[in-house]
Amino acid sequence: MKRTKNKIIRINKSLYPNTGIGEYNGIKYKIKNTIPGQTIEARLKTKKSGIGKGNLINIIEKSKIQGKSRCKVFPVCGGCNYQDLKREDELNLKFEQVSNLFESLDLIKPKEIITADIYEHYRNKMEYTFGDDIKDGPLNIGLHARGRMHDIVSTDGCNIAPKDFETIRKFFENYFRNSKLKHYNRYRKTGELRHLVLRYAKATKEILVMLVTKSNAKINFEELKNKLKELDLNGEIKGFLHIKNDSISDAVIPESVDLIFGRDFIEEKICGLKFKITPFSFFQTNVDSAKILYNEALKMAESIKPNLVYDLYSGTGTITQIMAKIANRAVGIEIVEEAVISAKESAKENGLNNVDFFAGDVFETLAYLPEKPDLIIVDPPREGIRPKALEKIIDYGAKHIIYISCNPKTMAENLVQMKDYYKIEELKIVDQYPSTYHVETVAMMSRK
Repeated sequence: MKRTKNKIIRINKSLYPNTGIGEYNGIKYKIKNTIPGQTIEARLKTKKSGIGKGNLINIIEKSKIQGKSRCKVFPVCGGCNYQDLKREDELNLKFEQVSNLFESLDLIKPKEIITADIYEHYRNKMEYTFGDDIKDGPLNIGLHARGRMHDIVSTDGCNIAPKDFETIRKFFENYFRNSKLKHYNRYRKTGELRHLVLRYAKATKEILVMLVTKSNAKINFEELKNKLKELDLNGEIKGFLHIKNDSISDAVIPESVDLIFGRDFIEEKICGLKFKITPFSFFQTNVDSAKILYNEALKMAESIKPNLVYDLYSGTGTITQIMAKIANRAVGIEIVEEAVISAKESAKENGLNNVDFFAGDVFETLAYLPEKPDLIIVDPPREGIRPKALEKIIDYGAKHIIYISCNPKTMAENLVQMKDYYKIEELKIVDQYPSTYHVETVAMMSRK
């Protein structure tokens, strides 16, 4: 691939995820973080054949659909993409991106994009990082800056997180700015403070606070917890945990977990069922939109009246238990044992005796489950379904599959591999993550 000097190019098409398509000298280029209508300066990389790539250098002229940002730290903060778009324009853009993706692979076009009325302060989980936005500057707690992964932006006034999260985040930021502790620098291998993870249950207004540090951090937790309890919040902190993590990775790895006060879970209610959310179990980050997503999947399932449902990648068992309402039996499979334990407890509390949960890898677990389900539901991680697991799912020969995904790109790749065996009957988009390019997609498939 040959590099060329910076060029001026106009974006005229949009692909998922948040990638614009422009043309220069008869060659098409993909350029991330651009939208139709923009005129940009880009560093282009030409190819001898096919489509080239480019890196965005500067936006010369904004798109007509761009207006004033609703967030004062946008676009410096890398947490959002579309804070300067009206809701209708954002939804149209997302629909266009996903539609272009599926049609480019000769798959069915999505039927519609569905959204909840609430599109601000919707996230029930935030993972903040300790750092600074200038070298050796004041300590910040926030999100990575766009295009500058070593810099951390203090997310003052964030409008996708609950207001209580902003109060708690600011409290920890001020508290540790006045301490001798430093943020962890993974290149220098210095500093003790790593992450602040917050979880929230909308139905109960319960909050879980998790402070992640290196094991050598000297913290007066008695003082810290007393100050934390004094915060003026709309919700209630039900648990405060200290997580020790000495790994080199920037990820939150719970090598040791200490409960400072309260309990290590919160409870959420969705679709008439109660769910226990533990520190590291998966749960949809937007409850209002998740209700729409699950109801769409439920309507698809109700149309076939399944007897036995397998819910693969079941997390805390939300979908499994919802499907148990219409099926004689529902089985969930999840690799995270903590999530399976939580799912079993939730099912017992919800009075469901027609559900089973198994902890293990999907490919390995399916090998010893001999029963043939009428319906398989898959809701895999962002990377999609691994080839061996996908082969196993296809070999099961279930009459119907409902595929739910937070990554349309890997979903589309899986559907291409499945289209010799399954016909896509219906495909819908759910705007699960307003102000970002992320969406959920749900497809109903029938065996050919």
